Parts: sequence; C-alpha cells; structure tokens
Amino acid sequence: MKSKAKKFISLIVTLVMAFTIMSMTMMSMPAGAANNKSYSSIQRYSVEYGGQTYSGYILIPDDCAGKKYDVVLVYCGLGGLVRWDQYNFQNWLSKWVDNGYIKPCIFVSPSVIDNGKDMAAGIGSSASEYNMFERNVRKQLGNFKEALLKSQYGKYIDARKNISVGGYSMGACASIYAGTLYPNLYPNIASLSPSFPYFCDDGSGWIKTKKEVVFSKSSRAKRLLSIGKCETEPFLSSFQRYEVTARNNGYRFKTYVSKKDGHNVNLFYREIFVFMYYLDHNTVLTDAQLEIMDYKA
Repeated sequence: MKSKAKKFISLIVTLVMAFTIMSMTMMSMPAGAANNKSYSSIQRYSVEYGGQTYSGYILIPDDCAGKKYDVVLVYCGLGGLVRWDQYNFQNWLSKWVDNGYIKPCIFVSPSVIDNGKDMAAGIGSSASEYNMFERNVRKQLGNFKEALLKSQYGKYIDARKNISVGGYSMGACASIYAGTLYPNLYPNIASLSPSFPYFCDDGSGWIKTKKEVVFSKSSRAKRLLSIGKCETEPFLSSFQRYEVTARNNGYRFKTYVSKKDGHNVNLFYREIFVFMYYLDHNTVLTDAQLEIMDYKA
C-alpha cells in the first residue's frame, strides 16, 4: 500500500510539474499566437490626388479600431505588383508581428502601371516603360501621405510619423529615389536588390549627377542597402555603385548581404523582414541570426 501511495503521489507531482511547465510555455507565447492572426486579409485601395487615381494593395491589422500605426510603403519591381494574396504575404506579416519581431504597421504596395494592364501585371524593359515607372513613382511620392490620410484609412495612420519606403529590384530604385527627391518626407528607405536606373555613372539614370545623390540629414534616418550573393547583374554592380556614391557624398547605408537565393520572392521576403526589423530595433540582422528565428510563414 505504501508503494502504491508513493507511486500515486509521484504521479500527482509529475502532473503538477507538467501543468506548470505547460502554463509557463503558454504565458511566454507571443501575443496573438493563441488567437487569430494579426492580418487576415489583403485589401485593394485607391486614393486620388493631382487629378489621378492611384491604386494598390494595403494590409491593416485586424484589431485596428481606435489605434494608430506607422506606414511602410513597398514598391514592386518590373515583374509587376506582387500578388500579396497569392504569395500569402498576410501570413508572413502576421508571423512577424505575432512573434514580436516587429510592431504592427500598415503595409502598402502601390501600383505604378498605367498601360491598361491589371496592376499586378508586369511591364517590359524598354526605355519608355522605365520612364513610365519613374514618372508614376515621382508623381505619387510628393502627395502620397496627404492622400492616404484623407482616405478611409487615414483614421488608422499615425500622422506624426514619416512613411518608411522600401522596394525590390526596380522598386528598390523607386525607394532610394524617394529618399533623394523627398528626404524630409521619406528619411527611412530600403533599396532591396536594386536595379540600375536610379543613378548611372554616365548620366543616363533618373538621377543625373553624383552630387544629386542626397538623402535626409537627420541623425535618426534609417537607410538600408541589401543584395544576395547569388544575384546576377545588374543588381550586384548597382548595389555597389549606390553604396559608394552615397558614402562619397557623406551618407552611410546599413548593408545586408544574403548568402541564399537569387533574384526571387524568397530573397525579397528575407530582405523586407530585415528592413522592417531594422526600423523597429535599429539593427540589421545577419543570415546567422535569421537562421535561428522562426520568421518564415
């Protein structure tokens, strides 16, 4: 009987310890992990200014009533506006927020296409199409924040904060272009695997001369350049040219170099995560740090 009593007590102790450990584990889970995801749907938006309507995709946290958020604007490349719903970007963003890696934000991806195609369709690689891309980016940037604040989404936006701008491939030229054209509006920029036309040494780029490569002078401005070692030209040389030119003009960029993936969506998600983490924590992650983080959807 004594032996059975000891076994019973031992079982009770084991169960109590297991319950305690389980409770501690649940308490340590990131906010939202046991509930619904922070982002469940992607919406199409449109805003009007300058006599034109501009459209794109927008992600807003589900539990947004009465709250204000920073805005992160991200431009696509020549391949077209990435279909965030097709690639389940809401799941990625939810995981980043729910794991506590980044703060909830409003994520916006504008279209720069005006050739009659669906805004998720790509454009070609002719000079006229490059010019269309640059023209529409430039037209959007100057009044984008004001237009967004006047839209139905304005009540969720922290008007005191600057909009941060990132971009991938040709969109990476758009983001760094934003930091040059409107340094006071867009001090925080990320050029992710940039293509060539932002600035070329021969004067054929959107920015014509080296002295025009300027950015915010704020000591709190965050600037990031990133590239993948497996990427081909023109991305590697563009990355180096932009970094060197900016540095020679007195502007420093944080850099992230990925050892994985070529010019594809996997690299883009890694780069945009590094940018958004940098915005919130003022540090740029390494591949080694990313390997031990559960950030993939």
